[in-house]
Amino acid sequence: MINRQRAIEFLRFCGVGSSGVAVNLGAYYALTRAAALSIELAAPIAIELSVLWNFRLNDTWTFVARQTEGRLFARLARFHAVSLGAGLLNYVILLVLASAGWWDVSANLIGIGVAAVMKFAINSSWTWREQEVR
Repeated sequence: MINRQRAIEFLRFCGVGSSGVAVNLGAYYALTRAAALSIELAAPIAIELSVLWNFRLNDTWTFVARQTEGRLFARLARFHAVSLGAGLLNYVILLVLASAGWWDVSANLIGIGVAAVMKFAINSSWTWREQEVR
């Protein structure tokens, strides 16, 4: 049986992730088009902005009902570690697909989607791990 609270958290995580996609793509588009930065420079900046956005919303909304281990900075560090791995995966997929001739924005979306799958499982079980009841 599915735990109701985990189902709610998953839906919220997906909503936050969707807003993070908008932040990522908006920043990426602005940086590559308006600021004329290269893909190689714009993508990591856009990813970092979306990571910080997602952490804040997940910490204050998605997992707010959990009694979590660690302080805010510890959760941010764990979230960042997970996001760094996911961001690197996103970045590699973007560069590979773009160099293969894909439209860079669609290549970025594919990278975001693949990375998102691993992020929920790791963040749910590690970043916002619940305190053990003693």
